[in-house]
Amino acid sequence: MLWVDTCEVTCAAGPQVRYRATIRAYGRQDGHFTQLTVDSTYRHDPMQFRMVVQPGFGGKFVQLTAANQASAPTRLPTDLGGSHQLEVRPSVVEFTGDSTGLFGGFTGQTRVRRHGNGLAWAGRIHWSVWNAHEAKGTGAAWLDNGIPDDASGTFSPHAVSLRASRSTGGVFTALAFRFSYEGKVNAGTLKAHQVPASELGPGYWAWPGG
Repeated sequence: MLWVDTCEVTCAAGPQVRYRATIRAYGRQDGHFTQLTVDSTYRHDPMQFRMVVQPGFGGKFVQLTAANQASAPTRLPTDLGGSHQLEVRPSVVEFTGDSTGLFGGFTGQTRVRRHGNGLAWAGRIHWSVWNAHEAKGTGAAWLDNGIPDDASGTFSPHAVSLRASRSTGGVFTALAFRFSYEGKVNAGTLKAHQVPASELGPGYWAWPGG
């Protein structure tokens, strides 16, 4: 026997964080269901949990797996426009916290001024490797020259190599980069930090300054 229901679930992040979920109960024994799966999508991310009744736990359901952690691709914070999105093979990653620096590609325009028409001008990062442990890519570091000011400056591209690593909960939390600017090599590793959930919304990952 299989019992299926769709309901509204309140997330542990707070009473204002809700999403739709489909609950399936099965494995009936002695008039009771012994297995339970919960499928949902939260912030565009699929989630699936599987639980079973375990002897010794008072007949309560015990979570065995979060299936999406094993099957969903590892994602990378993008920090675009303060949206704090997590994406697989993102086209563009904002890394300065103030939109004066973007990792993109040479497929975009060669030199542009800041404007509000999206980020198509920044091109696309080319990811040659993407797995659960690391991601490697090449592209362009677009930098704002700040003339006459950051809001009106001109962006120019500089060849960059990228490596994402340190997967935590399905999220890459380190992004190493290397590019040359004005004759000097700029290399380092960005470390993402997790902003905790509050009554205003769920938590999220962001790069320094985000």
